[in-house]
Amino acid sequence: METTLFVTKEYLEKQFRSFNNTLVKPNDKKIKGWLSTLNGNVDVEGSIANTIAKKIAEVISGAPEDYDTLKEIADWISNHASNAEEMLAKIEANKEGILSENEKIDLVEGIINTLNGNEEVEGSIAKMLKDAITTSVDNIILCESEDEDIDFNNANWLKGETEPVVFTASDIVGDRATLTSYVVPEGVTRIDDSAFRGCSSLTSVDIPEGVTEIGNSAFEGCSNLESIALPSTLKKIGENAFRSCKSLTSIEIPEDVTDIGEAAFQNCPNLESVTLPSTLTEIENSAFRGCTSLTSIVIPEDVTEIGDNTFNSCTKLTSVTLPSTLTKIGNQAFYNCKTLESIDIPEGVTEIGDKAFWNCTSLTSIVIPEGVTNIGSYAFSDWSKVIFAEGSLFKKENGTIYNTETGVLVACYDKTITSIVIPEGVTEIGNSAFGSCNKLTSVTLPSTLKKIVNNAFTGCSSLTSINIPEGVTEIGNQAFRDWSVVTFAEGSPFKKENGIIWNPETGVLLGCYDKTITSIVIPEGVTEIGNQVFYGCDNLRSVTIPNTVTTIGSAFSNCPYLTSIDIPASVTEINYSAFNVSVWSKVTFAEGSPFKKENGIIWNTETGVLFRYYDRDTITSIVIPE
Repeated sequence: METTLFVTKEYLEKQFRSFNNTLVKPNDKKIKGWLSTLNGNVDVEGSIANTIAKKIAEVISGAPEDYDTLKEIADWISNHASNAEEMLAKIEANKEGILSENEKIDLVEGIINTLNGNEEVEGSIAKMLKDAITTSVDNIILCESEDEDIDFNNANWLKGETEPVVFTASDIVGDRATLTSYVVPEGVTRIDDSAFRGCSSLTSVDIPEGVTEIGNSAFEGCSNLESIALPSTLKKIGENAFRSCKSLTSIEIPEDVTDIGEAAFQNCPNLESVTLPSTLTEIENSAFRGCTSLTSIVIPEDVTEIGDNTFNSCTKLTSVTLPSTLTKIGNQAFYNCKTLESIDIPEGVTEIGDKAFWNCTSLTSIVIPEGVTNIGSYAFSDWSKVIFAEGSLFKKENGTIYNTETGVLVACYDKTITSIVIPEGVTEIGNSAFGSCNKLTSVTLPSTLKKIVNNAFTGCSSLTSINIPEGVTEIGNQAFRDWSVVTFAEGSPFKKENGIIWNPETGVLLGCYDKTITSIVIPEGVTEIGNQVFYGCDNLRSVTIPNTVTTIGSAFSNCPYLTSIDIPASVTEINYSAFNVSVWSKVTFAEGSPFKKENGIIWNTETGVLFRYYDRDTITSIVIPE
């Protein structure tokens, strides 16, 4: 196979510009490094670099040893190489004076002319290159080196590609605010980040062939941009590239584009038609979120994942074609697509994210293929319309849907049910599994159950009793709306005392079961007071926290009438919303606490983190402590 060497005057000029203010000697390793970027290692016999090095050495071998500046070396080369008269004249004219910047550039260009020269001139580097190439290789040689110290100065360009020509915001001619149309110049290969961002009067843009990338937020907020023709050379569309282009009605993305960036077309409410190329492999999160006029979309083959929120709130979307290559549908991918009536999920899909099809109220039915192993919480609004293919790991039984392999119960599909017996084999009740079952009054849990996740029964406002079997060792935050209806089997690790429920084995306080309580003493041994633990305890006036506690979540955020609360020195972590806004001024910290109140703020003296202000009513200025 023939290889390629791409060497031009421009490349040599670029190399010599980097050295024009640097002291170098005839045998300096930087020259060797430069030669190595042309072809391999100068020590490799027969390489172009080796051949040139020898011939340059012949030219400069008579130079005095104390010549160490580029100017002196150039002077010597000028007198011992061909076609150097013009360069020599420039050097001689400035020999005694300090060169200006332009004169330095002219000088370097002169040196390059001598080194690169005319391939017909005997003794020029161009002639040497030509001779070396034609005598030592089949055609031309590719520039490569493993020397980490060598600066390739854009390796792609050395391989024959052109350097990127970037169009930036500063290149726009005219007033951005009143700009209505624009023609991007020929030769541009990339439209830079935020190049046209906020040009709200812009209605049309001509992008030339040759542009391969549209940068992040390049046209974001061009609210009057009605249409845009993308060049066939385009390969990538960046994040937020056309976000909030509210007048855009259609877009045809050309072949060769492989990636549509995050939120690239988010909030384009008049976008009715989108054509995606067959080369597309990735649609990133929120790419078409809020495109409320989009009615149909065909996702090409090779796309493996629909990102989080990709089509969230595309409220007129009625038709979606998914590719056979798809494996994952992300969180809220089709959330609030209210007019979507049906969708075929490909056999290769294994995961459906949280709220993926939530509030898709027009769905009449949806078949889940047998390969799906994971379904997130609130994946569907109406689980009764979900059908599982034969061989699926998921089973519908007793009003519930659970995974027979993992034992995770993901949902209750009968929202009218008043009592339920959860099947044996279920080991975990998932997040918000019974979130909307407001008619449910009683639940029987299986002996196999080990874990109840956050918010599992939060929406069960009519629940009157539930007994937790002894095998359950973990209960999440706000698992129940009313902890007073919860009882624990003998042998359970959980304990009810002093108005609270906690786990003496883990030290985690889960909830308060007496909402009428006015004061509470949290038991010794509690190490963590979780999020929303005292939700609804409006009458709570005082709390005593033991010195075993290390972490306080958003536990007291809904307790507005606390009169005082002292935080022991053992507490090292406090949530920003641990207390109601009106209560922070009443919070005190024990001696030795890492937390400090001063100048209207609370901060952690060990971590340096300022996380709360407490004097919101009277403070007019603040000095943040050193």
